[in-house]
Amino acid sequence: MSLSLSELNEHCTAILRSRRIQNKIVILCEGNLHQLNGRPSPQSYRQLEKVPDANFYKACIPSDWTQHRPEFFVCGDKHDVISS
Repeated sequence: MSLSLSELNEHCTAILRSRRIQNKIVILCEGNLHQLNGRPSPQSYRQLEKVPDANFYKACIPSDWTQHRPEFFVCGDKHDVISS
């Protein structure tokens, strides 16, 4: 199920306002975005990193990348990831 245009804009705005993405690579993953309960917060986005796609990619990062580790965000289905 794809997000509506207003939900997608709200989600992208929340990602861009996140302080965690400053000077980092941002990677958008597929996953169930509706796990966010109510209003999105940094803590709820951190919980989304534990879904299978984001967790897999996070495990593939070389261990010597200590300073500029990428940030992973779940964005819904494939269409929502591309639209984001």
